Amino acid sequence: MSAIPKDAAAIILLRQDTDPANPEVYWVKRSDKLAFLGGFHAFPGGQIDPDDAEVKVRNAPNPETAAMISGAARELFEELGVLAARGGETLTKGQRASLLDDLESGRMTWSALLDHYELYLDANDFTFAGRWVT
Repeated sequence: MSAIPKDAAAIILLRQDTDPANPEVYWVKRSDKLAFLGGFHAFPGGQIDPDDAEVKVRNAPNPETAAMISGAARELFEELGVLAARGGETLTKGQRASLLDDLESGRMTWSALLDHYELYLDANDFTFAGRWVT
C-alpha cells in the first residue's frame, strides 16, 4: 500500500541583508512527541488547508501557486507568530497575538482574518524554491 502525497508548503526565512554566499536561515525544532520526524529541525510549514485556496494572493500566476503561498504564510503565522501579510507591520504585538488566537481557536478562518483586518498576501514577496515529494 503506497502513501498518497498531501499538498504542503514551507517557508525558508532568510535574515534580512544576509550574505548570499553564507545565508542565515531560520529553523524550527519539531517536538520530540511528533510521530513524523519528531525532534528534527525543519522549515516552518505544513499541510495546505481547503481555506488556503480562498485567499486572494496578489500577483499569483495561478490558483495553485496562490494556495501554496497562502498555506505557507498561514503555517508561518501559526507556528512562529510571523505575519508575512502586507499591512501586518502596522499591527501591535498584542493585535498579532489576538489574530493568532482567533485563528487557532477557529473563531476566524485564515481568509476571513486577512479580509477583516485588510491584510493581503503578494506573490512578489515570496520566491519559489522548489517542489519535493517525501
